[in-house]
Amino acid sequence: MSTTLLYFIVMMDNISDTMIGLFTAAAIIIGAAGTIWIIVYFVKSESTYNHSEELKRFLVVSKRFKKAVIICGFIFVVSGLLAIFTPNTNQMAVIYVIPKALHNKQLKKLPNKLLRLSNEWLDNEIEKYKETQN
Repeated sequence: MSTTLLYFIVMMDNISDTMIGLFTAAAIIIGAAGTIWIIVYFVKSESTYNHSEELKRFLVVSKRFKKAVIICGFIFVVSGLLAIFTPNTNQMAVIYVIPKALHNKQLKKLPNKLLRLSNEWLDNEIEKYKETQN
């Protein structure tokens, strides 16, 4: 196993947490932007425009605002998908280790006595765990 792969496996929790943070931040920004947009829209629609300059300024600002909301929406969707499909450290270790263990020739040659011993030990540990949970 290379150091790059080991680093990647160990850092999976941080990557996943970062994606969740981006997802949350984008959701907050979209929610706040939507609220501000609704308030501004209803306040401006109820007032009468006597000055066309003020209307033009409002339309320019609303276009920029719409562009910012679209960008945040894109970040929201992408980070949400990445947060869902990015495994944590334990999941990544399982993804990497189990196939290696299944295809390991030395592991397949373990004596039956050793397997029975390990099964007995695991059964005892499971019983101890169940007793502590009750």
